[in-house]
Amino acid sequence: MSEKWLQLYKTSMDLNRMATFDWDIAADTIEYDEMMTHLLQEDLPTSNVKENLLRARLIHPKDRQDFLNHVDKILHMKSLRRDPLQDKIIDFRIYVKGAGFVWMHMSYRIRYENGYAAQVTGFLQNVDLERQEQAKMQRMVEHDPMTGLYTKTHTAYLVTQEISVPESVHALLVIDLDNFKSVNDKLGHLIGDAVIVDMALNLKMVFRPTDILGHIGGDEFCVLMKNIPDHDIVIKKCTQLRDLLRKTYTYEGGEVTVSSSIGIAISPEHGGEYKELFTHADAALYEVKRRGKDSQVIYSPEFETNKDKVEKKTEDKEESGAKDFQSLLSNPMDYIFQLTFKSQDTSIAVRLLLEIFAKQFKVNRAYVFWHLDGPYWPQPLFDCVVGEGNTAAATHD
Repeated sequence: MSEKWLQLYKTSMDLNRMATFDWDIAADTIEYDEMMTHLLQEDLPTSNVKENLLRARLIHPKDRQDFLNHVDKILHMKSLRRDPLQDKIIDFRIYVKGAGFVWMHMSYRIRYENGYAAQVTGFLQNVDLERQEQAKMQRMVEHDPMTGLYTKTHTAYLVTQEISVPESVHALLVIDLDNFKSVNDKLGHLIGDAVIVDMALNLKMVFRPTDILGHIGGDEFCVLMKNIPDHDIVIKKCTQLRDLLRKTYTYEGGEVTVSSSIGIAISPEHGGEYKELFTHADAALYEVKRRGKDSQVIYSPEFETNKDKVEKKTEDKEESGAKDFQSLLSNPMDYIFQLTFKSQDTSIAVRLLLEIFAKQFKVNRAYVFWHLDGPYWPQPLFDCVVGEGNTAAATHD
């Protein structure tokens, strides 16, 4: 290879964050190009390859066993093909000085002698940026950007997976906010957005991290309580959630009370498939609305008749005005300004923001102080007290 093409090759490898290697299995030695040192920011051991790589703890602990198994297959798998060359790939995380564990893609070719692997030649490529972007895109597909909860589609997928496990009992909850349209109409969409996010934070407070929490549209949410011991715990959790959500917002000219209605279906008692289970939980939700809202009820077949007689009010399907409330956490000062400036009632906006921050950062109390000049203690202008349950991890005890 001429000097020109050698330089072009090195440039290409550098641009693609790649390095080449050659492992002599019989001698258990490895050779690699200078790009490998650049890629890993250190020299690899060149002898006793398998033992030294693992002893150096270069491979991420969660990937180490898979990497070991992969190497063992190379060493012991006999070629069954007439072609003595076989191509393989594997992705794993490896430690890079200054960067921590980084995702690498390894593609290689095995040369066999007498049916067994004799030489492994290939390249290692840094694919960490691609992995990060893939994870970001996956999260966008799976999580609602406004609340951080699962999307409607991914909620259905996760619930389907969970209820398919034999001999398991779960509770599916469909939750609607009562009078949500009045919040948007009387207090503005930004306050409505904050109420939705407050709802999501309350769900995280009440239910376990292992439960499935979904924002399935507008002011409607879905929860799968996994592996429930009995119906009583479901009612207990629903009551706890409703107590947290029930609030009255006073503004010039009137007030709006927000509460929640919850329909419950038990799997497999009320259905072994997601669509059936959701339909029954939704019928139970209609029954709560028919009875006057702010309650919960477990599905009964008689609710199907009642559901046909009741037309759900449009207020329960009011859509949120925001597309991404997570800016509250990524750029809080800007969002606070927007909310308080555009809100129809600043005091409501501030108190609601205090409550959201208190729940997000798991504290019982949050304040806004009035600063006074001179030797005076700051005076609280606004304060928010969150229930004791805010500081404890949710359980199903």
